[in-house]
Amino acid sequence: MSDPTGIQFDPVITNPGRLTILTALCSKASLDFVTLRRVTGMTDGNLTTHLRKLASMGFVRIDKTVRSGKRMTSITLNRQRLRSGFASSRLSESGIDHPIDPDARL
Repeated sequence: MSDPTGIQFDPVITNPGRLTILTALCSKASLDFVTLRRVTGMTDGNLTTHLRKLASMGFVRIDKTVRSGKRMTSITLNRQRLRSGFASSRLSESGIDHPIDPDARL
């Protein structure tokens, strides 16, 4: 089925698993891995795979630290990159005006 509008959505953002992660990170800019796993309901492997893809595309930053002798992984949303992902040039190229305010909070 073809899209009559010609709008193409970035599969990195619109993948259901990655969209769930991005949505969770929109409420809190940074979450630890365990909390993000609990919120999304994903397995460790599934969450890790999606996070690597998001990190490789600049949507999140993954930081690993040691706190009180325990390894901690925190994931931080790159709000600027997320805005640019939603306001991609693909919409402009399709001739459709999009009402995305680059200064709006996500």
